[in-house]
Amino acid sequence: MNGPELSPRPSAYNLLWRAREVLPEIPGWLDYVRGVYSVDPGGYPFLSYLGINFTKDTIKNYKLYFSFYKPLTAKDLDLLLPVPDRGHFDQLYAKWHPTHAYKTIHRGVTFAIKIEPQKPLTYYYHLRLLGLPFGLPERLTLAQSDLGNHHGACEEFTGGKIHLKRYFYAYDKPTIAQSLLNSGLPDRSQNVDCVEYIESEGRDKYAWISDDPELIGAHLNEKGQPRLLSGLALLARTCRFQLFGPGSAKDGSDHSIYFTEDAGPRAQYGYLFDGARSFLERYLKISDLPRRI
Repeated sequence: MNGPELSPRPSAYNLLWRAREVLPEIPGWLDYVRGVYSVDPGGYPFLSYLGINFTKDTIKNYKLYFSFYKPLTAKDLDLLLPVPDRGHFDQLYAKWHPTHAYKTIHRGVTFAIKIEPQKPLTYYYHLRLLGLPFGLPERLTLAQSDLGNHHGACEEFTGGKIHLKRYFYAYDKPTIAQSLLNSGLPDRSQNVDCVEYIESEGRDKYAWISDDPELIGAHLNEKGQPRLLSGLALLARTCRFQLFGPGSAKDGSDHSIYFTEDAGPRAQYGYLFDGARSFLERYLKISDLPRRI
């Protein structure tokens, strides 16, 4: 699937400063998002948020995430995960339970779409279950206190291929401190709730559950292009976002940052926050999304 005409390696500035031109021209993803917003949360919490993957040279892609807490119907799943082979999803989803309870590391079922110029769209799911659905991590030693956490799984679906990612959540402060040291970042472990460790074939990754400005500033300034921090800060101000959850591949090949927002008046309807809508409406100036409230 081809996107708009861009140079072979579009710069971070193309995908940041020209996002309003570039992203809407990529086929398919807006139809998917409209389908997501046609699914009624059913009185359960709902949240959505934005993420970006980047390298030292470029912003690679934008990611929109949508988390549901309600029991999902077959029709819902056809819209939320539009792939012919769902991999392990059905097996895992059968063990998941709907909930009205939200925590910082949420336990809804999350679906996402990854948008990248001149690349096929990637569809995604993630959920967390009590214990270790795919066993212990192979390249991280969890502290005893973290073995019984809700750990998770994700699969990405791109062009007929399925990529499994195994998620582990460590709250142990020495584990968090070591992960920051391994990634060349300052020891801000006291300001990190937990580290999300992701193992997959070909690449492992850390993501730190934190909104600590010092950690985020070091992460963006050291891992990204010059002025990336200022550009993302402008995006955040425009959308009323907060930078959150910096992440890095263990080999340093690429990195990520996420954005959250306050629920505001939507909270009374069970909308914890709806960052995807805010990004589309406030930043991309897309105004025809389905409305539920």
